[in-house]
Amino acid sequence: MTIRETRLSMTPSQEDAASFRLGDLVHLDGLLCTAREGVYMRAIEEKVNLPVELPATITANHLHEEPGIAQAKRVMRCNRMGPFILAPDLDGNRLFERENAKIAKNMAKIHEGTRPAVPERHGETGNQSDEVI
Repeated sequence: MTIRETRLSMTPSQEDAASFRLGDLVHLDGLLCTAREGVYMRAIEEKVNLPVELPATITANHLHEEPGIAQAKRVMRCNRMGPFILAPDLDGNRLFERENAKIAKNMAKIHEGTRPAVPERHGETGNQSDEVI
C-alpha cells in the first residue's frame, strides 16, 4: 500500500472527499474553529452566531459571557496542519477495522507455543482468540 499525502481545504467539495483513500495522510488548510459543549449549546439552542473573524494574529479565543478557558472557542488559520491519517472513508470503510482483521487472521500463529499470559481469575481469559487489538 502506497501512502499518499495530500492537502484538504476546510471547505472541501464532494469530489475532494471522494478522492481520498483509507490511510492517506491529510494536511488541513483554512479556518478551523473548535470549542467545548457550552459554545455549541449556545450556537444550537440559542441560535447564537459564533464569531469567526480573525484579528491580525494567527489565533483568537472567543469566550462566553462567563469567561473560562474551558469554554473558549478557538479559531485558527491552518496552513498544512497535520498530518492526519484518513481512517474512515465515504463508503463507511474503517482503516483500523481493516488492519485489525488482517492481524486477527494470524493471532493463533503468533501465540503458538507460548504460555498463557493471563492467570484465569476474576473473569480474565487466557484464550488468545478472545484477545482484542
